[in-house]
Amino acid sequence: MGDYQFNEDLEYRQTRKVRWETTFWNPVKIASLKLPEQLYNNFHGRSSGTIRELTAKEWDCFCNRLNQVNTPFRNLGMWGGLVQSPEYENEVIILFSQMLQQLNMRIVSFGTRFPDATVERKRYGKWKRMNVEFELCSSGFEHHLGQYRKEDCYTIICWEDDWKNRHKKRQFEIIELKGELEKML
Repeated sequence: MGDYQFNEDLEYRQTRKVRWETTFWNPVKIASLKLPEQLYNNFHGRSSGTIRELTAKEWDCFCNRLNQVNTPFRNLGMWGGLVQSPEYENEVIILFSQMLQQLNMRIVSFGTRFPDATVERKRYGKWKRMNVEFELCSSGFEHHLGQYRKEDCYTIICWEDDWKNRHKKRQFEIIELKGELEKML
């Protein structure tokens, strides 16, 4: 990894050479690394926007834990035209458009109002039409519940399914692109 070096161009004046051979297309949650408390606090806390200076031992601990992360997104430079996992609803739409064939779907129309799109899915040799709402996270659909009509059967297509209200959630089919992409990789 290299040793720290003095660099007067930086505010803290200390730098360390880093090998960027491990990258993650989808960010790793720092809590999942189960770092020792003091080291965890260097990444998370009131001033988590800045990483505090790490000792060589802390750096090695962090790198070892990071290298143990088991994910299909390791060293994935780009997928579906995106250089990182979706952070906005529009990026979910881009990713979905790149996964249509694998999902056995086709886009019929896009709208500017609710729902976002009409999509057809091929099942058992027949195309079935469905109303689709795109969300970064499935819980984002809650603000549409006032517009939702049960007879319209909506499907939520999202990057991550985080909707905790199972009673409301079970009324909808939720397609989590993160999980679908993990299956493909």
